[in-house]
Amino acid sequence: MLRLAPMLVTMVAALAACSKNSQPPDGEALVARPLAGAPPVGGGPERGPTSGTPPPMAPPPTVAAAPGATSAVYLARCAGCHGAGGAADGPMAAAFPVRPRSFVDAAWQASVTDAQIADIIVRGSAAVGKSPSMPAQADLATQPEVVSELVKTVRGFAPAR
Repeated sequence: MLRLAPMLVTMVAALAACSKNSQPPDGEALVARPLAGAPPVGGGPERGPTSGTPPPMAPPPTVAAAPGATSAVYLARCAGCHGAGGAADGPMAAAFPVRPRSFVDAAWQASVTDAQIADIIVRGSAAVGKSPSMPAQADLATQPEVVSELVKTVRGFAPAR
């Protein structure tokens, strides 16, 4: 069980980084902490109030309806898991029990509609019966132009026919 604690900390941090909604309402940044009874991060003895605690994570960028804004949103919110090239090879992908969706999979691209992709972006994958690893991006529900551009980004990873 103690060997799983670092992986769980990584997963919690990854989920927090993927979702603006994971920030507490008082504006204080989330910090990944080990589970109760787990050794301090780094495996050594506790050395003080901040030892082993990673720095607070920056929230995702504010979404602006400007050229290039959507690629910044994709890189900040999606690429950590789905990869910069959409191949599910982001730096956090290996930490999840269910691998993130690869957008370069032609069969998957053919199996979903743009509306389904938009729904997953806004409501998260658990809302559509998939793995709960992908958090909802509920703040984008009021920004359909950004969601539409993210759908185009996802479609842009499809292999050429």
